[in-house]
Amino acid sequence: MIDDDRAALAEAVAANPACPPELLERLGQDDDAWVRGAAAANPSAPPELLERLGEDDDDSVRLAVVGNVMAAPLLVASLADDESPIVRLAIIGNPRVPTRLLREWVRSEDPDERRAAAGNRACPADLLRQLASDPDRRARQVALANPATPPAALRPSRSLTCNLMVAANPRTSEAVLRGLARDPYVDVRLAAGNNSGASPTLLRQLAADDDDYVVAAALSHPRCPIEVLATASRSDVVLLRAAAAANAHLPIALSIVFGADTAPEVRRAVASQTATVLPALAGRLAADAEPDVRQALAANRRCREPLLGHLARDPEAGVRFAAAGNPNLLPPAMRGLVRDPSARVRAVLARAPHLPSDLRQGLADDPDFDVVASVAQAAVEPWLLEELLEDVPPLS
Repeated sequence: MIDDDRAALAEAVAANPACPPELLERLGQDDDAWVRGAAAANPSAPPELLERLGEDDDDSVRLAVVGNVMAAPLLVASLADDESPIVRLAIIGNPRVPTRLLREWVRSEDPDERRAAAGNRACPADLLRQLASDPDRRARQVALANPATPPAALRPSRSLTCNLMVAANPRTSEAVLRGLARDPYVDVRLAAGNNSGASPTLLRQLAADDDDYVVAAALSHPRCPIEVLATASRSDVVLLRAAAAANAHLPIALSIVFGADTAPEVRRAVASQTATVLPALAGRLAADAEPDVRQALAANRRCREPLLGHLARDPEAGVRFAAAGNPNLLPPAMRGLVRDPSARVRAVLARAPHLPSDLRQGLADDPDFDVVASVAQAAVEPWLLEELLEDVPPLS
């Protein structure tokens, strides 16, 4: 094993939440900053380890501590005056930072600090209203994109980029969205069509847009009216039929229609459906001549045994790859993939959380390093993680 591989393996183990505390403490003292950073980002890292790594000489390690969801708020706040601007900006954007500090940063003369505060989802509403009118355009954009910004501050302006943020924000009012849905810029209308808060009325309006991509956004939206989806099933444009076929609330009758579509893009969209994949329809899609369609079905969480086991034996590696990553795949089918000729398939199988221990142990001895690294990332057996590092030189 070359030195780079040793470091990568140690980094993967250090990032694994199942890494035992003693081993994690050891990896937190490694000479390689990437390994220490992985330990600092691990949600299972003990508080004492995080406090020590919060004083690490490497900026990236301290940055990882700030990003750790389990880091104590006091520890995060203690790094507010860090010498690294990257670390300081990460703290300003951290939702656990004290509000009193956010109020100071909003008054900062440094636009980067105001931008970071504008992106903080825990930023108080009064500060976000202020930032939505900040003299710095980038700070305004970030505030307008923040889902915590009050709807009253989400108004259209003369700035294209600011309007894009408002059109995409799920808290934007219906009245403002309707206006933006008529914006002369396609990207703004597209953002409105992708807005999770878009109403059926607004989507019906966008489904009549002159731009096919805007129409496709409306058709794929889960609130799109059924009659609009039915109309799209008769469209001559493949993009629009595929968008409608991908709708999460597609009725069964339309699923059947789209499942027999002549365009593989449309059948692939149906195969990806998590709302309704009928057994008879899934069986037909599993025998589709297009590998992309079979691959989409193999990745679908509605796909189960015995069909999933059948797809795990598909001649195309991409289909087997998707099946190996499906959480519904059962151990008997997994055993058939442990010796798959494709390293990509074996690597994704090694990351399956429900993989039997004996199979994961076998993959730990795989000749391909990426497979072994995948075992290190996902193994839930502490003894196996210890074994993986036996060949790694003692860590400082």
